[in-house]
Parts: sequence; structure tokens; C-alpha cells
Amino acid sequence: LDPEFFGVWASILHRVPNSTLVMLKYPEESEPHLRKAARKVGLNAKQFIMLPKAPLREHLYRTSFCDLFIDNREYNSGTTCTDALWGAAPTISMPRMKHAGRHAVSMLSSLGGKAALTMARNEAEYEEMSVRLLTRPYLWQQVHAD
Repeated sequence: LDPEFFGVWASILHRVPNSTLVMLKYPEESEPHLRKAARKVGLNAKQFIMLPKAPLREHLYRTSFCDLFIDNREYNSGTTCTDALWGAAPTISMPRMKHAGRHAVSMLSSLGGKAALTMARNEAEYEEMSVRLLTRPYLWQQVHAD
């Protein structure tokens, strides 16, 4: 996760009232650095929550409460994106040139329908798609519409 893209996530949170970014505390050593980065972009402790790793059942349960799963830019999620989609969480990703930056987009493409509604071409589009899905959750249904 690079600082510029973390800033995009912060911008989404600033634009969506009562929103919270939840991240996995992995590796454990990342927590103080990420908390410092969160403060630097104006996020308070209530807007940025870090959860410890959990057994699969608990992880999937927690994922089911997400209003939106936003993917990292350089190293897309693989299993975590699958978990989010399995939990019916709307998911936004942005493909990159490297293989590691295309995992989630491959999964989103397999949804069919209007999957392009979830695949951003740049940071501005990523932010707008995220804000749109968080403020109008019914739009996620359009991804599955024929």
C-alpha cells in the first residue's frame, strides 16, 4: 500500500459520512505505521480500525458486514477478494500492468453482467465508483443485471 493510494482511501472516507476503513493487522508490525499514515491524512481513530487475523469462519463473518471492499492498487487481493464477493460485499478494484495487480479484476470480470462498474481505470474513477457505491448501495445490483 503506497501513501498516494492510502490518500485516495482517506478521500473516500472524508466524502462518505460515517464511513470507516477496516484493515487487517497483518503483519502486526504494520499497525503503528498505518495509524501514523491515517492521522497524516486526517483520519481519526473511529474512521480507521485494524483487526487481528482471525479463523476463517470469523473472517468471513466479519467480511459480511462490509458495505464496500476496496482493493489495493499495486497488489490486488486474491483470496480476500473472493471472501468479499462470497460475502456479497460490493468490490472495487483497479487493474495494473503486473500480474499481482490483476487478481481482483479477473474475479470481478467473471461476475459477468456489468462488471465494468466495479473496475476503475484510474484513481479518480476508483474514488468516484467507491463513493457512488457507498452512497447508493442499490447500484451493486446493476453489476449482476443483464
